[in-house]
Amino acid sequence: MTTTTQTNRDKILERIANLRARAEDDGSSESEAMFALKRANDMMEAYEVSEVELALAEEEGRITIEVVQRRVSSRIRNGNQRHKVQLALYGIEQFTATKVVIHNGWSDDELTWVGDKPDVEMAIYLVEMISHALDQEYERWKRTQLGVGRGAKASFQTAMAYRISSRLQDMAREKQTERRRAAEEARALPDASKSTALVLVDAMEAKEEEVLTTFKAAFPKLGKARIGGSMNNGNAYNAGRQAGDRVNFGRPVGGSASRAALA
Repeated sequence: MTTTTQTNRDKILERIANLRARAEDDGSSESEAMFALKRANDMMEAYEVSEVELALAEEEGRITIEVVQRRVSSRIRNGNQRHKVQLALYGIEQFTATKVVIHNGWSDDELTWVGDKPDVEMAIYLVEMISHALDQEYERWKRTQLGVGRGAKASFQTAMAYRISSRLQDMAREKQTERRRAAEEARALPDASKSTALVLVDAMEAKEEEVLTTFKAAFPKLGKARIGGSMNNGNAYNAGRQAGDRVNFGRPVGGSASRAALA
């Protein structure tokens, strides 16, 4: 690739990164954010840009994607009741390589996410999507029952949220294992120092370290949240766990979380 061609390619990558950043800008309206995200996804498809290429460009200093903090209303509290989506937060953290803090409010909770802008955007999306899925799947299951019994909603959504979190953690581990396996194979090659797999692993590890450093600096005296759920209705719990296996994590371009929630 010539210098001019590489420069033009880098401009495309930077444009995509900037569009993603605009989608995360608190000053953008919902329609502006969705347009920016759709435009970024369209460009990635049109120019055949992968997440790997974006990560490599960042690692090599050709584009810059900063670690950010974003505080958003989570809609995960209704009075004294916390939405069971909170039980999936750890899995979302692991899958998106982000960190999250819960801020308890009188009538609502807020979440602060720390991470790379695209990762933070994905984490926020997953919270919304999983919240919709938990509510929709419970209502769908309840309509099939003659009677649901005491504690059915809490048991159903607890099991479903835990199962979703477990799936997200499994996928995060699989991605990490695949990257490390590719890196080990690359080290056996004569040109290992130039291997894409090695650079990608280094980039991911550097990003994770930067996110953790930023998170600890922002929240040096952070306590642990106590989040739990009821499991006293066995029928509802088993149904909720099965529902957790049906959730589709795919994101439609320009679509809503509710449309993407269920397979």
